Amino acid sequence: MKVMAAINMVIMALLLQGCMALTVANRLLPTPHDPALAQSFVTVRLRVSELNCEDKSLNWDQTRREAVWLDNYAKFRSDKQQASTAAVVENLDKAYNTQSVHACETWMRLVDQRLIVLNKAWSGR
Repeated sequence: MKVMAAINMVIMALLLQGCMALTVANRLLPTPHDPALAQSFVTVRLRVSELNCEDKSLNWDQTRREAVWLDNYAKFRSDKQQASTAAVVENLDKAYNTQSVHACETWMRLVDQRLIVLNKAWSGR
């Protein structure tokens, strides 16, 4: 009886480790293409390129809305780039709220850098 119990324990341990290995492997596999994420990313990137720190009356609200949508969708999908999408929104807000054109342009360069990171992460999907 003790031998059967030991065999059952070994089998259970192997099964549990197998499930854990599958979970870890699943995180390492490439994420499949997501058309909604890709479309939103391209929209945000195009809108950001149209922004002007000297005239904040044009396109800022719509760009922020699109960036928030992208951020919320990335969180909803548990995407690995959630920190970058959140940083895009945060840096856009800081660029918009500053009175200095120089500071705004600095924040916009950070937005551009985050978009480059997102592009590298998502372009292969």
